[in-house]
Amino acid sequence: MDTAGSISVHGIGFDSAPARRLYDELSRLTVIDAHEHLMPEHERIRRAPDAVSLFEAYPRMVLQASGMPAADLHAMSDRSAPVEDRWARLAPHLPHVRELALTRALMIGIHELYGIERIDDGSYLQATETLRAANRAGLYERTFRDRMRVAAALNQQYDSDDPPWTMPDAGSFRLTQMWESQLSFACKPDPLALIERSAGAPVRTLDAYVAGLEQAIADARAQGVIGIKLLKEAPRAEPPAAEAARVFDRLLAAGPDRAPEPTPTREGPYGTLRDYLAHAIIRAAGAAGMTILFHCGSMGAGRDYRPTHPDRMVPVVLRYPDVRFELYHSGMPRLREAGMMAFSYPNVWLNMCWSQSFMPRAARAALAEWLDFVPVNKIIAFGGDSGYWIEHSVGDLVMTRANLAAVLGERVAGGATTEERAVDIGRMLMAGNAASLYDLGDPALGDYEYT
Repeated sequence: MDTAGSISVHGIGFDSAPARRLYDELSRLTVIDAHEHLMPEHERIRRAPDAVSLFEAYPRMVLQASGMPAADLHAMSDRSAPVEDRWARLAPHLPHVRELALTRALMIGIHELYGIERIDDGSYLQATETLRAANRAGLYERTFRDRMRVAAALNQQYDSDDPPWTMPDAGSFRLTQMWESQLSFACKPDPLALIERSAGAPVRTLDAYVAGLEQAIADARAQGVIGIKLLKEAPRAEPPAAEAARVFDRLLAAGPDRAPEPTPTREGPYGTLRDYLAHAIIRAAGAAGMTILFHCGSMGAGRDYRPTHPDRMVPVVLRYPDVRFELYHSGMPRLREAGMMAFSYPNVWLNMCWSQSFMPRAARAALAEWLDFVPVNKIIAFGGDSGYWIEHSVGDLVMTRANLAAVLGERVAGGATTEERAVDIGRMLMAGNAASLYDLGDPALGDYEYT
């Protein structure tokens, strides 16, 4: 419904003539998708989607939070079962989450791409046929280049063997960011092989490991890796090398079959080594010109989100003033604290990925406040944060554009800036700031392969 002086985009409304025009202008801009977990296109195509598997992504989080039994969640995701049986498990729980932002973002993307208005008892089978018909070669190009105008996607999914998350080919629009767990012997035994390949010799001491680690990070940068994401708990102060070496020696003696600890905690047995190696990774990444990324906010239903408070990164940021740090998800729910960090420290950037589709009203309010005190070149507005369900990324982009149009339109209407300047700010938030942070040059469509 579009009336004079107001606009509604998939139910996202705002009242302002400048906002109406700004939304249209923002929709024409080239975008850098500043956070994704995209698998290779052929892997997405190999896994035939259906109307029930749509809800395996972010809606699963809110379904779990609503109290949907674990047995129903598992049955919903069992793609070997008929879609009719799986829908019967899901349908009774959908009314609890249908209007939530994460569900709406997915449905916005589904509507934008396939024209599907709603998924319910009468439409889920037809929706499944539509999804599968569209799931063919060229999906990424049609979605990211043609529909979303994405020039490049900063991609974190080089961390697993199932499916094989291989390094994207040179020239792919999926620009690689690695994970701390791929490099840290505290997390699992696998990184030792990578470190030894870079060292060119067996590694039997912590000092040798750190030397190999530095070379491995330099090698990764030469291969096109642009950043490293820390575990979802800020590292503590760097422990004495002797203490870390004792843990390293114990893990080395345990051999390659030791149980992995993908997220070593402060209280866990490997926490000391994790902290020591995290500092080594930050130093080496900074020397190689990489950005360090930190997840803030939700860890998913049933998990403790408190260790991801952005304030926990303050001592690290202060210790490494020459290393660039990027705080993900607007720092949610601590959006003001994240903004204060970007104001206080020249080496901190804010990435609004996921927050636009998880807490859209809070993200809009945060952006309105940040533009009063955070330098505009420090804010990155969009990241779809999807792996398989690229439809969520489309919905997140629509919600991001609406939020930016509302906030910038309000500033224009109030006389704080001009409409021309508002478009310039939108261009910075949607592409220019990420391009600058990651030294990508001037973003332009057509420079990459959409694979």
